[in-house]
Amino acid sequence: MKNMKIRSQFLLIVLPLILCSYVILILGTNLVFYQDIVVKQQKAVWDEASIVASQIEKAFTNIASCCKVISRDFNYDENKILVTKKPRSVLEEYQKDLAIRSVLYSNVIFFDEVETLAFIDQDRGLHVSDTRLEENWSEEACDALLAPLHKTGNVDVWVEAGRREYLTADKDEVVITLSKNIMDMASGSQMGQVFANISEPSLRKYYSELEAPGRSWYIIADTNGKVISSSDESRLLTKLEDLNVLALIGELPGQGYSQREFLLDGQEVIATGVYMKTLRYALINITSLEAVKEPVDHLFYTFILICTVTILAAVILICFFSGRITRPLSLLVEEIRKVEDGNFKVELSRTGSYEIEKLSTEFNYMMSCIDGLFQTVKTKERQKEKLRFSLLQSQIRPHFFYNTLDMVYALISMDRAGDAKNAVKALADFYRIALSSGKELITIGEEAANVENYLLLQHMRRYDVFTYEISIEPSIASYLIPKLTLQPLVENAIYHGLRCQDKPGTLKVTGALKGDAIVLKVTDTGVGMDGEQLESALLNPAGDGGHFGLRSVDERIKLYFGEGFGVFIVSEEGEGTEVSVKIGLREETEDE
Repeated sequence: MKNMKIRSQFLLIVLPLILCSYVILILGTNLVFYQDIVVKQQKAVWDEASIVASQIEKAFTNIASCCKVISRDFNYDENKILVTKKPRSVLEEYQKDLAIRSVLYSNVIFFDEVETLAFIDQDRGLHVSDTRLEENWSEEACDALLAPLHKTGNVDVWVEAGRREYLTADKDEVVITLSKNIMDMASGSQMGQVFANISEPSLRKYYSELEAPGRSWYIIADTNGKVISSSDESRLLTKLEDLNVLALIGELPGQGYSQREFLLDGQEVIATGVYMKTLRYALINITSLEAVKEPVDHLFYTFILICTVTILAAVILICFFSGRITRPLSLLVEEIRKVEDGNFKVELSRTGSYEIEKLSTEFNYMMSCIDGLFQTVKTKERQKEKLRFSLLQSQIRPHFFYNTLDMVYALISMDRAGDAKNAVKALADFYRIALSSGKELITIGEEAANVENYLLLQHMRRYDVFTYEISIEPSIASYLIPKLTLQPLVENAIYHGLRCQDKPGTLKVTGALKGDAIVLKVTDTGVGMDGEQLESALLNPAGDGGHFGLRSVDERIKLYFGEGFGVFIVSEEGEGTEVSVKIGLREETEDE
């Protein structure tokens, strides 16, 4: 070795050490982490199955809640009279059916899990939320449905899952039905029976996106092993034959959950079962052991790749190192000190010896990563803030929805079908634009239409409180604005301005192009605000102080358009209030 070059000596000494170290590292890591990774993967499968089971259980619970709400609705005096009174004419029969269907429709809309609803009255008359449920209806079908409810009182009775010709929207689909006697809360007598349906495809949607063909799949079965739900429709309502799966299902009622490894069709699998108490169903996840072990294999191959790359790099660096000289470290220290002032964009010179150049390269890479992470954190914080406001603006107040439904009901009761039709159309259009397929930004034209729908509904309820006018320049209708920007301002004007005075007032919504910005105004002739109220209107957190999200509107505008834009308030006590919204010019693109 004495006559060998330094480069060769380094290679002869260092390479065997590196090779031995990596072999020990790979073998040791594989032995140490193999079982740990497999256990974590098994737990991940269990956690996923538990979440899916919890969501399905929640759906069943909400269906039961729907039936309770219907029972409450039918016990309201105006509904109870129509439901229990025997019709003496075609008109009374129509009014009865209309009242019952109205209750069913509203609950189908409110409870997403419920697909269809039916009600059988004391005269065995059928009332449905979907006319398809009336197909193939007969006295025999009625007897079959009512038999399990005999002498059950106010107890939920789940009908066995299956396909049937009657009381279903699609006779080819497996349907699960909750039946319940509706009792008169005052007298304890039966008013009728309600039936709530959920189809198998609705259950399947909770897990279908989590499945991987040939690697991981789900089934829902009862305690006897009959398949209730599966992405493989040929399995529906068939009996499971594998003894290991049946044994797993048998353990669930006592344990709540269980996990087993066994051979299924010649393939090693892990079966995870979760018990769902509401209907005594079992959610079974079957995952191939190969898929569970896949991360371990990836780790092993990654280590081999890293070792190969680093060994090659070591050879190159050792060869390169022998021909370089070291630069003074003082020059390096002077550059590094600039980082103390918070400058993460410092880049060290890559000249000098190998040691300094390598250190400079790694330091520059580290600073680049730190700067990138810093920018990523800032971006994520802005995204989180954007998401928070997106969630806030989507939470449309439920009292507006309920009050509108009450108004529609009143209009129908007063035979004002035309006004009721207009109100329902305005409400539907309001929510369609408000939801807008999840888009955060909509056009000013759409926002103006949304406000017009809102004002139409409010004016129908409070025609003696205010009149309104909307005047938006057509030239700005195509520009974008965060949705639900004007609605909170209009709501504040009505509730805190116009409604609080003894005389009718006027509310105006205007919009125009002002230079390189758009100014939208909501002006009312209400009670106005004093100095203290005006000062706190935009300082309180969104929703505090009796105002509906003024700060939220201001912050969202600043988020989308910058600090030079936002909400501005001018008010004089006893005279009225003018709220201006200033936004930038932003047109719709393919990404929005």
